[in-house]
Order: sequence, then C-alpha cells, then structure tokens
Amino acid sequence: MSTETLIRPRPQAALDAPPATQARPAASKDGPLKVPRWMYGYGLFQGSAVSGDSLTLLWGAAVLGMSPAMVGLLDAVGSIAFALGILALVFLVPRMSHSNNLFIFSVVGVGLTLALFATVSSTLLALTLAVLFGLLLAPSTALAPIMASSGVPRSRWSEAFSHLNRVSSLGGAIGMAAAAVWLAAAGRFGPPDMSIRLLFGIIGAVAVVGAMYSRRCLATAGKHQSAVTQRDASLMLSTKISGFYGVARRPLPLLSDQLVYYLLFSFILFAGMGMSFSGLHTYLVRDLRAPLALAMGAVLGFKVTSYLVSRPFSHGMAQLLPLQIQGVASLVRGAAIVGVAAVGFFLPANLALPLVLPLVAIWGISGGALAVAGAEATAQLAVPGRWKESMVLYMAVGNAGGIVGASLGGWLASLLGGFEIVFLIAAGLVLVGAALLFRN
Repeated sequence: MSTETLIRPRPQAALDAPPATQARPAASKDGPLKVPRWMYGYGLFQGSAVSGDSLTLLWGAAVLGMSPAMVGLLDAVGSIAFALGILALVFLVPRMSHSNNLFIFSVVGVGLTLALFATVSSTLLALTLAVLFGLLLAPSTALAPIMASSGVPRSRWSEAFSHLNRVSSLGGAIGMAAAAVWLAAAGRFGPPDMSIRLLFGIIGAVAVVGAMYSRRCLATAGKHQSAVTQRDASLMLSTKISGFYGVARRPLPLLSDQLVYYLLFSFILFAGMGMSFSGLHTYLVRDLRAPLALAMGAVLGFKVTSYLVSRPFSHGMAQLLPLQIQGVASLVRGAAIVGVAAVGFFLPANLALPLVLPLVAIWGISGGALAVAGAEATAQLAVPGRWKESMVLYMAVGNAGGIVGASLGGWLASLLGGFEIVFLIAAGLVLVGAALLFRN
C-alpha cells in the first residue's frame, strides 16, 4: 500500500475537542501560535545540555584518551540511563502534585551533573556521570512536548512541536557556538584539559539559570496550567504504557498496525543516526586531527541547519505530509553520511576536514525535518485517544536504536581501525529505514 494509506483520517471534531479540564488554547485558531515564555528558559538549558553532551565525547576522545569503543560506550550508557529514566517516570509522575516540579528538578540536576564533569579524571567516573546525566535528562525531555502541546488544539500540534524544536535547536546552536569560541580562545592560553574543565562549570551554571527562568514563567501560568500539565503527563506515562512490557491492562490495544511498522522504521533509522553521530566526535579529533573548537563547530553547523529547516514546518507541512517528509529527510541523511565516508576514504585529513563540515550541516537539515515530522506522524498513526503513550514509545524506540547504533559503531571502529566503514554501515541503516517507509 502507499504511504498515504498509513495516515488514517480522524474526524476533525474529535481531534480538536479538548478534555473538559483542558487549559485555554495558547492562541486563536486564526492567529499565530505564540511561543510560551518557559520555552526560552528551556532553550537556554538546551544550549548547555547539547554542548555538554558533545563536550563529554570530545573530552573522552581527546583528553582521557578513550578508544573509539569506550567513547561509544560513554555515549551508550548515557542513552541507556535516559531510557531507564523514561520508564521510571511511569511510577514517579502520577505520584507528584505538579509535573512542573519534576521538569525543573530535571533541568537543575542536569546542570549540576555537567558541572561535576569538571572533576573527571578517570574513565570510570566519566561513565558514572554519563549515567547520572541520562537519568536526569529524561524527565525534561519527556515532559517538554506535552507541556508544549498543553492547551493547544489538536490541529495545531505540529506548530507547537515546531516551536519547541526551533527553540531547542537555536539554544543548542548558541551553546555550541559559545563552547567553540571558548575552546578556541582558552586553548591559546592553557592546556585543553583546564579549558574544558572550566567550560563544564560554566555550562552547568547556565543550565541552572535556564531552569530558574522556566520555573518563574511556569509559576505565573497559574495552578490550572500546572494541573493540566500534570494530568497530561500522568496520562502519557501511566501504567497504560504497560503495553511496553507486553501486558495490556485495558482491552483497547495500545498500538495500531501502522504504528508498529512505523516504530520498526524509527528503530532502524535511529540506529544509523546514533552510529554516525556518536562516531563523528571521535572521527574529527582522532582521525582528522581537528582542533576541539573546530570539532565543536561541526556540531554547531548541525544545530544551526536543524533550526533553520524547522521553521517551514510550523505552518502545517509536517501535519499534512509527515511520513513523506521523513522519507525524504532519511534519504538526505543517508546520502550525506555516505559523503563523509567517501571523503575520509579518498582524501587526506587536511583536505577531508573542510568537506566534512558542510556534510555534517546537511545532517542537521534532515534532523530538523525528522524531529518535527516524527512527532506529528506518531500522533497521526496512534490509536485514537492514545497518542501520548505512543509518543513515549516512539521516544523509547528511537532512543533504543541510538543506543544500539552508538555501541555497535564504537566497537566496529575499534575493530576496523577507522570510522569510514562504520559510516557506510550507518548510512545503509538509514537508507534501509527510508526504503521501508517508501515501500509502504
């Protein structure tokens, strides 16, 4: 069947009708949807979290002298902890009076963990803090899309998701740019060890500042908004997700046939993306001999292009054609990964590096499209009334794919002595995912 048949039309009244206790919509149906103020604090936090995530991998590869397999493990253990944190929310969120509190706790905890990375001097401590980072990052990541769509008509969810992705991507880009400038400047006056330690402390403090701003904005939204967020989060993370364990507590099935197939595609896609992105950091600093600041700049290009490409989707494109957009974006991502591998195969490091940077920026173009269209496709393919649980499953499956990809990629790079073949395998996974989507 064609990809169009994967999207089952829903009665518009059923899609737009909010529950009785739904908060007032953020904007009229004809006016533009405004970005809620708490998102700006979340964007500031994303600047710290994204730069800190890349900084830990560069730290392991360039300063601690980790092998590619160990760098992949460092990335994987954080992702595993993140997945466990998502599952822990099943039990924690329904027992909390306000989910806003959990959101702020998560953001502050991530900031403090990043600051603690400044004390790392061993691989074991780095792995331990990576686990803590993943656990604490889970609540804010899971609750952010629910908070973004709270009080917004169903017909405008893609716009809300686009706002969230743009703020997150812009915050990440600013954080990466600031980190790259810091590393370039500090590297002239001292060893990279000390400059990275100071940077961990700075980005940790910035995350806490972002948390305090979001907390203030959420507090002014009033108790009703907090209650709505708590109700939505409790529904999303309730024991109805027990379908994750293969045990359904209600007769209504959690997954439609279309969504099961879509989650399979997502797992394969994210495995390829995780394998390529995790290996990118080690590849830049070890194989291409890139300075730390330039390696950070490569990831900055990824974030900037992700931000720019998200904007068109705020006007309904992702809602109308989410699966088709994902298929095209996957093809673009796969082709760009092949390009990085080809450049590494045939050119010396000094010539390959200038070509790798724009190719990584193309990765960001596909990433921005996948982020918005993925959330919208999940909502459209979900069983009616069960989109929140489906969203968690989509996040869990994607994260699981990233874990497998990061772990396998690092191990293969150590075994093969380089990342070029690993990138080709990653591109193959991404292209297989795209082919499966287009075939159906």
